[in-house]
Amino acid sequence: MAEIRVTGANRLAAVAARVKQTGDKDLRRELFRGIQRATKPARAEVKANATRVLPTSGGLAQVVARSRVSTKTRMRGQQVGVRITGQSDMDIASINRGRLRHPLFGDRGHWYSQQVRPGFFTEPLERMAPQVRAELLAVIDRIESALGGS
Repeated sequence: MAEIRVTGANRLAAVAARVKQTGDKDLRRELFRGIQRATKPARAEVKANATRVLPTSGGLAQVVARSRVSTKTRMRGQQVGVRITGQSDMDIASINRGRLRHPLFGDRGHWYSQQVRPGFFTEPLERMAPQVRAELLAVIDRIESALGGS
């Protein structure tokens, strides 16, 4: 859905490979938990932003705020990195672009388009990217030092 590129993906791949090579499951668990902790405030801010900027009449803001916002981590391959994604019955990507399609009063035979404020998902992630980046790099530093340096 929304993706913010962060420097350090090459370090993440290198650390993940070293952790895998050592076979230390505790270090691997600590790496993943650290990533989850680092991204938790950003995920919460996406949900809070939905209730602030999306229309409340009809319940859109509440439905979107209840959607699943999760952290996806990829440790190998060409797209190594950490992504925050949203999943819902609603088309979150379209809503983030500022376009909402809905049936009028539940009549699924007649769908309507409505403009909403764009960026409910990406704006908080962009705003919090420096903080998340710093915390992710700190996690990588901790794991590197536990492995004996880089």
